[in-house]
Amino acid sequence: MKKTIIIFAAILFSFVLTELFVNYIVKYPKHLPNRKYVLCPEYPMFSNVTLHSPYFNFWNVEGGNKVYHKNNLGLPGCDVDTSSHAPNIIVLGDSYLEAESVPNDSVSTSYLSSYIASTQMDFNVINAGCATYDPYSLWFRLKFFEKIYPPSFVILVTESFFEGNLAQYKLPLSFDLNEKFGTRIKESVFSNIVNIIRTKSSFVNLVFRSLAQQYENEGHENKNHISKDKKRPELITESNENIPESYIECILKYHIDYGSKFILVGASNDVKTNSILDEFCEKNNINFICSNTLLQPENRFEGRGHLNIKGNKKLGDLLIEAYKKFIRK
Repeated sequence: MKKTIIIFAAILFSFVLTELFVNYIVKYPKHLPNRKYVLCPEYPMFSNVTLHSPYFNFWNVEGGNKVYHKNNLGLPGCDVDTSSHAPNIIVLGDSYLEAESVPNDSVSTSYLSSYIASTQMDFNVINAGCATYDPYSLWFRLKFFEKIYPPSFVILVTESFFEGNLAQYKLPLSFDLNEKFGTRIKESVFSNIVNIIRTKSSFVNLVFRSLAQQYENEGHENKNHISKDKKRPELITESNENIPESYIECILKYHIDYGSKFILVGASNDVKTNSILDEFCEKNNINFICSNTLLQPENRFEGRGHLNIKGNKKLGDLLIEAYKKFIRK
């Protein structure tokens, strides 16, 4: 009995020391609750969308092993004054737009928000960017967020044609919403208990976040496996040469739904890619603006990672140019 008590006390003491180290030395954050909703059940990687709590904290390695946080809406970028009832600009993109490796005030959409405020204009900028998303899955993400923040304008940032991502989807693409779309997913009793513990312990949160990351990585592998059984989109010819048909279907769907309120922003380093997109958008009367230098090494972490502060500023300037050209006419 005495030996059992000593072992238990040693384990408890070790846990307390580990918790103090992770919390106060490493400064890994405790968990804040979030909510999940049905998005695209047909595709495991995008089966649900997560709404984070306001000022949700997270740890980022690429940004220098620092703790960053979301804004008052639980989204990337600076705070949004939703009480003003100003019209919304929803900006879509992948991890380059989500920008989890820089502070909130250095995210590209924050520069756009600051510029709009400086001109005495009244728009809320909603950054709906999310890592691993492509133009197709972002369309469903847009449909989810527009129920909360109805957009007056929609901006889509793409740095490639997403051939790998879009290859997993059947053609022609279906933009029908699942009957359970937007339904809140109830957490299991076990998940609720774990989440309560994670809100109290940085160490436990670190352990479970690591496990979740491993699960997400396996999801990427499964996604690649699934795509092998799907028909890869064929390249269509004539004026749309070298643009995957699935990418074209996505862009045209945005254009059909939002018309002149839709803006496509090209961020590829490939001049030819931007030129092809420019020609395609001009022929289809789609608002388009691009940069050929955004993804240069000096604008990225270690020359090849996500956008650093300088890169986010450059993307922010590109968004401002899009705003000037297509919104504040």
